[in-house]
Amino acid sequence: MVAVAGPVVAAVAELVHIVLIVAAVTGGLVLAAGAAYATVRVHRWRTRGTTAVSSPAPPPWRPVQARTAPRQVAGQRPPAIEHHIHLHGLGAADVAAIIRHQQEGR
Repeated sequence: MVAVAGPVVAAVAELVHIVLIVAAVTGGLVLAAGAAYATVRVHRWRTRGTTAVSSPAPPPWRPVQARTAPRQVAGQRPPAIEHHIHLHGLGAADVAAIIRHQQEGR
């Protein structure tokens, strides 16, 4: 029994040491939070909730401008979109043939 008592006492002492460290850290955090809360309360009490600089006035109201371009009618074809493409490995004659073929399809 005596041989076991030494390590058990050491383990209990370490656990007590760890519990004391955790309690000290927790207490420090509680004190820091309390100080921060008190600081905010004192600041609000001294300033009475007002600020030294007033908020800027909102911009004046302006009516929404009407559309300048007419809306597209349903079923109407959208305007043509230009594409910029790179055809690597094709010559000018091949590209001209592709464009010609596309224009014939329209």
